[in-house]
Amino acid sequence: LFNKLLASRAIAKAVEDEARSKKSPMKKRSRTRLR
Repeated sequence: LFNKLLASRAIAKAVEDEARSKKSPMKKRSRTRLR
């Protein structure tokens, strides 16, 4: 049950990150530069 919760959270975060990168590719580029 706990693993399922973690997995769903990870998926939700991945989807959110993908949506953000699609909206603002420039921010994604600057993020990779900082890292």
